[in-house]
Amino acid sequence: MLGYVGKKDKLRTKMLAKARNEGVVLPVLVANYHKEGEEKLWESVEEGDLVQLWLRATSRTPVDDDSFRLVESFTGDKVLWSEYLHMCTDQFGKELVGGSTYASMNEKPFDSERIAKAYAKKNELETEDVLSYWDSLGTISADYGTAIHGALEHYSKNYKVFGHEASLPRVPHLREAVEQFLKVSDFENCIAEPLVTDTEKGMSGWIDNLRRYNDTKIVTIEDYKTNTFKEGDYEKKWAGKLETYQRQGNYYGTILENHGYTIDGLVIWHWHEGKWNKHEFKYNQVKEYAR
Repeated sequence: MLGYVGKKDKLRTKMLAKARNEGVVLPVLVANYHKEGEEKLWESVEEGDLVQLWLRATSRTPVDDDSFRLVESFTGDKVLWSEYLHMCTDQFGKELVGGSTYASMNEKPFDSERIAKAYAKKNELETEDVLSYWDSLGTISADYGTAIHGALEHYSKNYKVFGHEASLPRVPHLREAVEQFLKVSDFENCIAEPLVTDTEKGMSGWIDNLRRYNDTKIVTIEDYKTNTFKEGDYEKKWAGKLETYQRQGNYYGTILENHGYTIDGLVIWHWHEGKWNKHEFKYNQVKEYAR
């Protein structure tokens, strides 16, 4: 599956600069083949046919890319991480598929071009203006989610040293989000934003909050979500999103289980209308994943 790189995407400038000086390759992230007994994606598909292909445009030599730095993951692997590209690779530059990428593989792609054209025609607008408008809304939502995540991470990493009050965000809305979270949960025995990897299987991900039990290898995987919906869309769309987030949590759990951890469960925390809603799920090992 190839994705469009938008004008404002950080990857665009970097890739164009790279392309001027060296070749660009499309390494395979995931290749899935039809197996006997599986639901057919089209009538003529046969066993062994390629039914899903995910590629990533990247530099021919990501190991030499100056945006990558060598880090050790929570699970003990030495890996290369680029904050700029939000990409993790092994030490040889082979990309490790992230949890959100894996989780979204079963989601139906949003055909923005087609829908934007129809919307523009109906409302007597230009298609490019509609796409730009949607892009702006998406950026605002993403930045909002990043701010909430950052506020929770900041508190979790600092309250034991600087105290409760000093670790609360100074921005009122972010402070409220942290205070509301502390009314229904805590950060005791928690690790904020650990990077988990399995270089052998090509898996990686950043967990929002990893809750450990008495310094054992028994853990609960917790994720923060800040999805907002148009009026009337919550009941219709949130259930589908939860399925995607469960897949993401199961993916992280499988990485940890591969390193000897026991997964006690998954928790999705949803910041919605001024309060945190808790959704708990059993962990199910990811078995169908193939690099």
